[in-house]
Amino acid sequence: MLFISLLITFLVGFFILTTIASNFSYLERLGGASLVGLGVQVMLMIFLDFVGISVSLTNIYIGSSIAVIGSVACLAIQKTPIQKILLPSNLSSYKKGISINVVWCFLASLAIYLWWMVTQKCLFYPPFEFDTVAGYDLMAKVLAAEGTFDNSLFNSDGRSIFNTAHRLVYPPFVAGTFGYAYMTGAITSKIITSVIFTSFLVMMYGLLRQLELTHLNSIFIVILILLIPEFVAHSSLSQTNMPQGVYTSLGFISFFIWFRDKKNKQPYFILTLLFLAINSLIRLENVLFSFLIGLLLLAHTIQQLNKENVAQLIGYGVIVLFPILFWLLYTQVNNLLPHTPKTGLDFSFNYDKLLQWWGYLWGGDAIKNGVLFNKTFFGLTPYLYFAFLVISSLYLFFRYTIKQEKNKLKSVVLDHWIMVYMTLLTLIVYSIFFYFIDYNWDSFYNVMVYSYKRGLFAVMILFSFFLGNNVLVRGFFDRVNAFIYQGR
Repeated sequence: MLFISLLITFLVGFFILTTIASNFSYLERLGGASLVGLGVQVMLMIFLDFVGISVSLTNIYIGSSIAVIGSVACLAIQKTPIQKILLPSNLSSYKKGISINVVWCFLASLAIYLWWMVTQKCLFYPPFEFDTVAGYDLMAKVLAAEGTFDNSLFNSDGRSIFNTAHRLVYPPFVAGTFGYAYMTGAITSKIITSVIFTSFLVMMYGLLRQLELTHLNSIFIVILILLIPEFVAHSSLSQTNMPQGVYTSLGFISFFIWFRDKKNKQPYFILTLLFLAINSLIRLENVLFSFLIGLLLLAHTIQQLNKENVAQLIGYGVIVLFPILFWLLYTQVNNLLPHTPKTGLDFSFNYDKLLQWWGYLWGGDAIKNGVLFNKTFFGLTPYLYFAFLVISSLYLFFRYTIKQEKNKLKSVVLDHWIMVYMTLLTLIVYSIFFYFIDYNWDSFYNVMVYSYKRGLFAVMILFSFFLGNNVLVRGFFDRVNAFIYQGR
């Protein structure tokens, strides 16, 4: 039953992605299928519960089948050939023969080994973290048993239970997907964690190849991601932060692909919408990431002001925000908001708090090396990022300004600064957000060392993306590729 359920989830996402664009690469469709399918099914769960229909496996199957049938009908209307749906779009290139790259094989083997180590922990170790035992996994078990988010965790004998844990009403992506696993009779919900992590690696590789990075360059970036200690550690835990990093980074990179070639890459804008809309159902602060992409889209709209771009901007806001607003409406209607100290924002300035915050970020008495540069958390990723940020920026400044190679480097410079925006500005804005939190529910130290640290997973993945896609490293791998395959 578990296999059938995961297959149905995969088919939902696979056919939705194929409907959006049948020329998505096979890696993109294989990697993105389960990620999109899980998000669609969680939205279906909220809708079913909202209209009073039981969130049961049967009803999820029915809703999923409707989604698949609808996608197939759209493909039929588009007259998409079956072979284009089921077979890789670049199948003809394989017929010419495959060249073996020994270095790529070594790095791919290392990536598979690291993936398998994580997957084993997902499959053979039960959830044990406090947040999930008292929150997401607990909600998932009761959801599977009672068929509603408004369950006996909040009500007993028709009376509301006050002071429920705020983790129980987190945006429901993690609890919903875990509940889906439990409905099938799964012993542990961490099979979903494994599916998300595995799909992420495949999808990431597919998107990198879409950017025309070489195979060696692409696998290098995947290895960089797998060498982020805290992210990989959390990829075998039942928390919200790994999925947050996955959907945020994939949404950002999909947007980057579209932004570079808006005319020919329109499906990647839709992919951005999907990933960021689903992302809003993982953690509330993920709206901040969507806001940053929205600012880029706003700048583009102002630069090229027309009805189409204005409609696109409005559509972005509506689609990305709709899932979380729908969930908040559900919790409000059913009075599920916990009666505990609420997390708000405090915009007052406090010099002592500013010093604390700065110390937590960069290093001080409280945290050695700070959160950002703690090698136990993120390894060498932030060190390498800032080093290559400075070096590549100076290189482009010299080439673009001093040598006046404007026509040749215009697109390269734009790509560079868009990546800087997606990485450095995202880090700055996300860090400032944590300064303004009103800490009336936990200590400043705990929130920075745990919540903030885990919230940086998306930033660190994007740092890895910058490290592999900046002008210097990308140029190096292009030269290596030309040397290996010269004359072929």
